Amino acid sequence: MFNYVIDLMVRPQMERIAFARVLRMPRSDFLRGSQLAARATHDAMHAALHSEEGADTEALTRLADDGCLTSPLHQELMRELTHGRAASEACLFAGRQHLPDAAADAEPAGESVLRLMRAKLAEQASEVAGGEATLTDIRLVAGMHRSLAEASGGLAGHHRLHIGSHLLVVDDQPDGLWRVERQRQLLLSRGCCVQLEVTFGPTRDLQLKTRGTHTAQVPPQRFLFEVTLDGDELMAQVAAAEEGREDDADLGELAVTLADLNGVAGGGRFWGAASEVDFFGNLLRPR
Repeated sequence: MFNYVIDLMVRPQMERIAFARVLRMPRSDFLRGSQLAARATHDAMHAALHSEEGADTEALTRLADDGCLTSPLHQELMRELTHGRAASEACLFAGRQHLPDAAADAEPAGESVLRLMRAKLAEQASEVAGGEATLTDIRLVAGMHRSLAEASGGLAGHHRLHIGSHLLVVDDQPDGLWRVERQRQLLLSRGCCVQLEVTFGPTRDLQLKTRGTHTAQVPPQRFLFEVTLDGDELMAQVAAAEEGREDDADLGELAVTLADLNGVAGGGRFWGAASEVDFFGNLLRPR
């Protein structure tokens, strides 16, 4: 109940920061861009699944090299493709060993795994292309972002405080993480990371039409996008606001990265090595 109340208060603030300060674009523009990014990811996976022996992974690798996919997500997608190919080869080998007419029967047995993977991907891609994009979750990570965590060699020795579901504060000291002034200091010194989960699914009208029916549906497709803002950029925004002038930041340099797809990369939680700080213990500790 307590977290629910916190989320009611915190989420609107996180959304304002995300779209006004970090992304600096309307929600509708971000959702349109997220659909293009999701389709590009599916296209790259389609190319890999339909190529001979899975050789055409160039598009998927290029997305990772260009910063469109995080390294953990790229590794998981490649692992899924590799496992699918391996399962297909195992079926093919078993068929050739045990079926009476290997030449006739082994090839279909080996291809069945790939056919299932291709069919599943096609269903997911259709859901993204024809579905409605909805912002279903948002999280702001104050004081840390993925590249800073990687440059630090991980977050062992750091501390993290969850304030509800939508705000996470990370620092190398556990004290005062709940205080607004401490959070502001971390934002301006180290920047932040915003993660936005976009779900693609049937439009509301279609949901109403199919309510009560028993037709099989593809589960909504969940894409987790991640965008980083350095402390220097935030300080520049604050200075521009104090001087009454427009912020002249180049939005062309804004990088939005796909961090997870349907949970295969563990939810994009790059802060896992940091020690959890108890909210009430932190709140009640003497200042």
